[in-house]
Amino acid sequence: VRKFIRDKEKKIVIDPLDEYPGIIVYTFDQLCNTIESTKKLNLIVRFTEEEDYDLLFSGLWILSFYFPDLWLVLEEAHLFMSPWHTYAGLLKILRYGRHRAINQIYISPRLSEVHRLVTAQADHILFFRMQDYRDIQTASHFLGSEAKKLPTLQTGEFILYPPKGA
Repeated sequence: VRKFIRDKEKKIVIDPLDEYPGIIVYTFDQLCNTIESTKKLNLIVRFTEEEDYDLLFSGLWILSFYFPDLWLVLEEAHLFMSPWHTYAGLLKILRYGRHRAINQIYISPRLSEVHRLVTAQADHILFFRMQDYRDIQTASHFLGSEAKKLPTLQTGEFILYPPKGA
């Protein structure tokens, strides 16, 4: 993902695990001030307060009107949602983001713990190695019997859904 989005000019990466380099902001106020001073949207978000995430997701919707073709990368997506609940602003992005040209990448090792709209709205899902029974069971709804291969995949191997040519 880091290589793929490196050249994207307008991106917000929500990075709770400190994996991405770049201009890092730790509060919503700092995010707004950085955008205002640089007139660019190319930031890594590592907020320390949960209420800042609620502001962020609502703010991203508004920013998409001023920064079309925005990329949102949400690492460890399961930390920000459950299958049935997420922040109101993120829910709006999930439902309508494609109409505002918000390109979205959600990354999580726990498929069974991400919001159902993530999988329902996805053009593609890449399934990497999984061990948890619930995650494999959830993956089987997409992959059928192919899901049995998930525990044996090697590092970097994945199964693409839908398959090429489907």
